[in-house]
Amino acid sequence: MARGITEIDVHQAADALVGSGERPTVERIRAHLGTGSPNTVTRWLDTWWRGLGSRLQGRAAQLAIPDAPEAVTTLAGQLWAQALTAAQQYEAAGLERDRAVLSQERARLEAEQDAAKNELVALRNEASKARAQRDLTLAQAGELQQLIDQLRAQVADLTSQRDGVQERVDRLEAERTALSARLDKYKAAGEREREAFELHRRTFEDRAYREVDLARQAAKDARTEMAARLKTRDVREATLGRERDDAIARSASLQAELDVERAHRQGLENELKVLRPALAHLSREESINKRNKGSKAKSQARKGKSHSND
Repeated sequence: MARGITEIDVHQAADALVGSGERPTVERIRAHLGTGSPNTVTRWLDTWWRGLGSRLQGRAAQLAIPDAPEAVTTLAGQLWAQALTAAQQYEAAGLERDRAVLSQERARLEAEQDAAKNELVALRNEASKARAQRDLTLAQAGELQQLIDQLRAQVADLTSQRDGVQERVDRLEAERTALSARLDKYKAAGEREREAFELHRRTFEDRAYREVDLARQAAKDARTEMAARLKTRDVREATLGRERDDAIARSASLQAELDVERAHRQGLENELKVLRPALAHLSREESINKRNKGSKAKSQARKGKSHSND
């Protein structure tokens, strides 16, 4: 019922319209009252039309001319009956038109209601899809974050390994340099000792040749001493040769190990070069997912606000 509209209000409005020379219709009564739903006005207008005949008959009795001739009374009754029939026909036609208008209005309202229901269903489906997409996006973002964390840990581990290999390479390089220096030192010492022995031998031989006639025994002793010195020199040279060979072998071994470590370091560097673009790509995807998530959240907030307003 439309905001307190009563049957009396509708009947009074219809009487006022008839009094002003207008036929009472649903729209005119609503305009006259300034309110009222079409259904309520139609229901009370029907009761007004149904009571119109009895009111007109009562009004005719009030207007009857006393002591009028029978012919006049009969003619007046016929005219009144014709007027009443015309009024009823006019009322029926107007009522049918009002019902048609009301039916159209009701069909329009039902169509709008169906459209609103369909729109609500569509919005609910869209909201459900949006929630499913949000959940999928959150799950993908979680998996992406786990993958990024794993890659970061792998990069950190590879970086640590690379640093360790570099430290080992530096240490081996220093050890090789030290061994090379020792080898050079052994070579220099052997050369100096050989040169000293050669000088001593030449000096001794020169002195022996000058004194050969005077010191045969001394020469013999000298030869004995020379033999001893030669033996000592041979032993010393053999020792220096073994140390030199050991140093050379150690240097070669260190060089081979150094080459292996350098190759390992290069492999780690190449692996890091491959992983860094992948990590950067995953970081960009994570940023894009976060922006998409924020945009969808704002869109859902706007849709939720629109539903609340509806």
